[in-house]
Amino acid sequence: MGREELIERIAAATVHVDGMVDRLQTGSSEAMQDCTGQIESACRDLAGAFASPDLCGDVRALAAALHLRGKICRARRLLENLCRFHEHLGSMIGARIGGYLPGGQAAPLATAERVSLRG
Repeated sequence: MGREELIERIAAATVHVDGMVDRLQTGSSEAMQDCTGQIESACRDLAGAFASPDLCGDVRALAAALHLRGKICRARRLLENLCRFHEHLGSMIGARIGGYLPGGQAAPLATAERVSLRG
């Protein structure tokens, strides 16, 4: 792989991560579930870029790889915060629906899917 091809792959991965960041900022649980695997894929792309001998000595490629690393870190922080938010939300809903356990923790929220037989 040449240096230009490496820079193009890093740029494509950066655009992909930007899309993930935009989706994660919506706060939806669907975005959280969809982006988990995509962040892992972006990390593999970044690891491949840093392992490439074409990165050595090329300031543009190194700058692009470091920029991608920053974007991945931002996406990771958003994903972690979104997970914490949804865990806390589930805990609050569990407490409102099921009350509290003897130790003072919120009752776990039952998330099994249900089918309504009423028309």
